Amino acid sequence: MLKVAIITFHRAINYGAVLQTYALSKYLSDSGYDVKVLDYRSETIESSYKVRFKPNMNSFKQMLLLPFSEKKKRKFYEFIDKNIPHTRPLYTVEDLREEARNFDFVVTGSDQVWNSQWTAGDNAFLLNFCEDEQKVSYAASIGKSSISEEEEERLKKHLINFRAISVREKTGKDLLDSLIQKDISVNCDPVALLSKGQWKQAAAVPKEKNYILVYMLVKSDSLMNAAVEYGKKNGKQVILINDNIRKQYPVIYKRYISPQEFVGLFCNAGCVFTNSFHGTMFSIIFEKEVHVELQKYKDAPNSRFVDLLSQVGMENCVFEGGHVDDNYVKPQYESVKAKLEQMQNETKEYFEKAF
Repeated sequence: MLKVAIITFHRAINYGAVLQTYALSKYLSDSGYDVKVLDYRSETIESSYKVRFKPNMNSFKQMLLLPFSEKKKRKFYEFIDKNIPHTRPLYTVEDLREEARNFDFVVTGSDQVWNSQWTAGDNAFLLNFCEDEQKVSYAASIGKSSISEEEEERLKKHLINFRAISVREKTGKDLLDSLIQKDISVNCDPVALLSKGQWKQAAAVPKEKNYILVYMLVKSDSLMNAAVEYGKKNGKQVILINDNIRKQYPVIYKRYISPQEFVGLFCNAGCVFTNSFHGTMFSIIFEKEVHVELQKYKDAPNSRFVDLLSQVGMENCVFEGGHVDDNYVKPQYESVKAKLEQMQNETKEYFEKAF
């Protein structure tokens, strides 16, 4: 049995990051490979999720919130320990190099593992620690539609010797096509590789049903107001996944939830409003009416939304202006499911060829 290692942002306190790790490891394991995630404690990723005091925030309030933040971290790490097979903790390139000798292949991805904004230029996610014949990527994301010359050189230097390259967005392929002369595949995010039934088995399904679910990766009053307006119009309660103790919006808050609870909330929703890529992805998997607002800050990674929705024929799910267009047409999931199945087949072919 071939042994496959995965390196990604598996310890990020981020629902999408942890759930895509779970999905890729389960998919490869179900496909007949011996799989482990390299338990790489990247200094950059680890420090970005440390609970720390903010100088511009009331210190008493921060002390009050600390136990809740730690509780959420524990929920994430419990999910990882129970559901994601992983190696011993690895801290350095030398640790990674030693561990990589135990595997036939090392896969980097998915998530924004090639976005230097997140990795601070950590080349471990470009597989600088293993042999060329081991190097494979899957649905790796650059997260940008343009990059600096310095970043171009860094990617070119490390990717030129990969045995197989797969990216998540067409924009990523277009960037790399101009840098290296290699076949580059575009493949779906790992969460799309598991069926609706498999995700339901992994979920902690809530008692509530047929509500409007809001999940914002980036705070947006216009998105929130659109959801509240839509809830009033359709007589549905609105549930918001949000850790803020102060209740800013007139909705039901779900705070400090586990990855299982996160999936369960999408499972039972009647409709979803989101500006999150993985929020969009889970809405599609569970065949929900979904309204997507693109992120508004400079250099926001919106290419991943645009590419995903165009791939499955759901471009009209994007809305602007703080309210849903009256001409909105609900997704035709029969055709969407056929496109997802095609993506899954492409992934199967990619790994068979890569390995």
